[in-house]
Amino acid sequence: MHRETVSVLQQFADKYHLMIHRSEDGTDVISSALGHIYEYSENELAVMFIPAEPQPRAWTSVKRKCLACEMTARQIGDCEGAFSFNPADPRQVKTALNVIKVRRKKRISEKHLRALRAGLSKVTQNREKCPSTRPLQLPIVDDLSPDCTSGSATG
Repeated sequence: MHRETVSVLQQFADKYHLMIHRSEDGTDVISSALGHIYEYSENELAVMFIPAEPQPRAWTSVKRKCLACEMTARQIGDCEGAFSFNPADPRQVKTALNVIKVRRKKRISEKHLRALRAGLSKVTQNREKCPSTRPLQLPIVDDLSPDCTSGSATG
């Protein structure tokens, strides 16, 4: 039987409610403004800190945090670099997500989803009852008389 295997990155993204994007070179990554997370090996992920503008002080802080939770340094540059981590280690996962400020997918509760669907069905029912769905048309006023613009109540 052929069974489709799910990548470590996909499992990680599903567990932490993250979105996977395809990078320019065709690699699947979890992107953020300060870098990305990618699959380093069969059982390891890596976090790459690579901001748009060089941030030496931020990079120093990232290195310190990653080394403190025993991530493995894979590439160290002046203002950017990469660390591999174990996706099963909660401390390393939290650090990886925080250092590049990954945003999680928004989740809607079942209760909220039911309320949204109920509101949508009401709008749909009201639209079906309405004889005309034309947009509201306002009269066009070309010339305003001085009495209308002065704000006085003479007439």
